[in-house]
Amino acid sequence: MQITPFAPNGTTPFEFQASLAGNNYFVKVLYNNYANRYYVQGTDTQNNVAFFTPMVASPVGFDINLSIGFGSLIYRLSTNNFEAT
Repeated sequence: MQITPFAPNGTTPFEFQASLAGNNYFVKVLYNNYANRYYVQGTDTQNNVAFFTPMVASPVGFDINLSIGFGSLIYRLSTNNFEAT
C-alpha cells in the first residue's frame, strides 16, 4: 500500500503518482470554487483521463474507492492521507 499525505497549498493542484493494480497513474486533486469541493483526476502514462470523481472521504473501517475499475484509491479523513493499492 502506498500512503500519500494530502497537503494542498491553496494555489496549485495537489499532485502525486500512484500505482493502482500494478499500473502507474498521475493523480491530481483539483479544487472547484463554484462547488466548494475537491475533485480527484487520474491520468495514465499517455495522459488519458482514467477517472475523475468528487473527493469523498472514507471513514475508519470503511473504504470508498475513488478509482473504481483502476485499482483502489482511498482518501482517509482521519489521517488526511491517500491510500493506493
